[in-house]
Amino acid sequence: EDLSQLQLVAGQAAVAVDNHRLHEQLKSINLRLQEFDRLKSEFVAMVAHDFRSPLMAIRGFAELALEEPDLPVERRNEFMRTIISETDDLASLANDTLLISHMETGQLHYDWKPVDLHRELRDSIPPGLGSHAVEVDVPDAFPIIKADPLRLRQVLNNLVSNALKY
Repeated sequence: EDLSQLQLVAGQAAVAVDNHRLHEQLKSINLRLQEFDRLKSEFVAMVAHDFRSPLMAIRGFAELALEEPDLPVERRNEFMRTIISETDDLASLANDTLLISHMETGQLHYDWKPVDLHRELRDSIPPGLGSHAVEVDVPDAFPIIKADPLRLRQVLNNLVSNALKY
């Protein structure tokens, strides 16, 4: 009879210890989820800001083009080129946002191919840098690498763009 009572008490103690362990795991998971939620909120705020800047530029140049009936053709063409450029930037931001979504869901696939890094580096420098100068120094005999050309180009373009901005 004592053995039965002890087994019952031991079983209840084991359940209590296990419940405590599970409770601690839940608290830890909850903290991680709160951190992920905070990071996601920061990401959404950053994306909203990044989308707003080109949208405001597009709107501003479109309004100027509409409000100035006597705007010289060269100036109007400059405004339209800016609008097109900002639209391209928005499309790129949308693609980047989708890329992150694909990464999170495991749907991102790489297309590994031989890539000429020398050519990719040269092509990543945008024309018309204004006051900036960029020098690309890759040896002619640089070996062909294996990479996903689209992703590599995206990384190089982002690095160059950030270097020029900041």
